[in-house]
Amino acid sequence: MVRLDVHPIPVGEGGRRRIDGPTGRLERAGTDQVGRPPSRGDGLGGGQRGTRRSRRKGVWQQAGPAAPGSARRGRGGGGVTLTLAAPGYALLQADTKCWKCGEGTRVTTIWVPSFADTSDVEGPEDEPEIGGAATLRHIEDLDDEVAAHVREVATWLKPGHSETAETTCWANHCRHCDALQGDYFVMGVNGPFFLQFRPEADALTFIPGRGPLKANASAAQSGWMDWIAERLMV
Repeated sequence: MVRLDVHPIPVGEGGRRRIDGPTGRLERAGTDQVGRPPSRGDGLGGGQRGTRRSRRKGVWQQAGPAAPGSARRGRGGGGVTLTLAAPGYALLQADTKCWKCGEGTRVTTIWVPSFADTSDVEGPEDEPEIGGAATLRHIEDLDDEVAAHVREVATWLKPGHSETAETTCWANHCRHCDALQGDYFVMGVNGPFFLQFRPEADALTFIPGRGPLKANASAAQSGWMDWIAERLMV
């Protein structure tokens, strides 16, 4: 049995808010480009299966400039307030071909068993959004411990600037030519994380996290992500 350290998510009083969309999943109206190819190969917002949750009432907030080779990080690493919390996490890895040079390269996504998002909590009457198994998208900031773990085991997942999205986020890069591998190629149709069958999910390389996670990111949910949670219980 694979063990994943899970810690409770601290949430305030007031319960949970669910917004049920056409998929029956937790979702919020957004501006993501599901199924539409980006105009350049480094696009971060291309086609994906499942539901993407956009921050701040559906409008993605652009990150400020990031230092070369690093991201803005959480408290203790720049004083940034991190709005998405998860009780644990895992790094899922797969192989794909670089859209630019055609060489084989490894890609990684961050999976969480559940999450609480306080990005829309602005007053005492507001409540955090609660979701189940998901993967993170548009990661602007990671807490120091998670960032260090990613740099240790997935050096290709690092801050990069997308000219298409006009923002700097943690993204996969080709291990040969360093081209940014956007969501359209990694999460979109025919991408390594566009999974439709259980054996595909079971074949992913699974690296357990080292504790809870905090981030500034959006969370996408799809049925195959629940298979990862079931894999932990085998």
